Amino acid sequence: MNIVYFRLVLWLFFSCISCSVAAICCQHPKTPVEYSICNNNDLRWLDDILRDIYWKNRVNKDRKKVDQQWLDWLERRNGCTDDKCIEQAYYHGIALFSDIDPQFNWAGSWWNLTASNGSGGNILINDVKNWSAHLDSKIWSGVNRGDYQAEICKKIGLGIVNNIADTSNCKLLLIPLKTAAIKVHSNGSKECQISMPKDVFIDGCYIRADKDPRPEATLLSIGIFTEAYLEKAFKELVGDHYSRFIKTANVYVYRDDLDNIGAKVISLWVRGMANKQAAIIMYTPSGKIWAAHVEPDHLGQPIMGYWSNVSSDSDKMPKTLKMWQRDLMD
Repeated sequence: MNIVYFRLVLWLFFSCISCSVAAICCQHPKTPVEYSICNNNDLRWLDDILRDIYWKNRVNKDRKKVDQQWLDWLERRNGCTDDKCIEQAYYHGIALFSDIDPQFNWAGSWWNLTASNGSGGNILINDVKNWSAHLDSKIWSGVNRGDYQAEICKKIGLGIVNNIADTSNCKLLLIPLKTAAIKVHSNGSKECQISMPKDVFIDGCYIRADKDPRPEATLLSIGIFTEAYLEKAFKELVGDHYSRFIKTANVYVYRDDLDNIGAKVISLWVRGMANKQAAIIMYTPSGKIWAAHVEPDHLGQPIMGYWSNVSSDSDKMPKTLKMWQRDLMD
């Protein structure tokens, strides 16, 4: 009987924990605090950030301790009676669960390690004071890019940008980590993207360096090829043009195999130049490869190259590549 009772109590405890960390359902808010969060985009943004950090902590740290910290924080947040108090509660929670470095050295040039190939971000932080700092940023994706300035307000160990200059209410949250990195979050799906170039994001994990520290990408490292022998065969096929495929792989998505030969087909392009600098790679597990690449010459006119290690297709494209070429020209 005692064992059954103990299990029931344990089940109820973890049920309460699960309910308390579930994402707020803004279709059916249950308390004034939840209504306040649902009616404020900035609070919903902070709520998303904190819950993501919390769930990662549950996986990587002492779950029981993390859950108790969450319940304690939730009690603090639920005691608020205005938006400002709720906002401060979220800053405290994010600082707590991120285990920030209170002695963090903000100054320097910071590079986005997590940006995709052909995209990037560089943040220069200077004029660092006890409660503030200045930020200059350069962010890009393909040919789409932007330069932005902002003032950082240092609060509870976090860096808070209430509005980037020349944008529409674009906010940033900078989290200084003990790994000597800065995690940058923007309200990018909302206000930031109204003002920034298409598909250009400042979000990511930044480390201090004099130049971009990311290793040179390969078609294998970015997942276009999944086996080294296939990439080796592709390099041998296209020769010096390999680097052009890398530069074009800013966006890369699967396409249908219209030849029905069990091939993988990946379409690649540069953001902002989708119909001018693009490529397609088609290959089978046995190592048959077809590829084409288009880029503008010095006069801006498109130049296309085509390669295949299938002798019968060396001078003619299969249906899949022909359709890609037609779509590109359209």
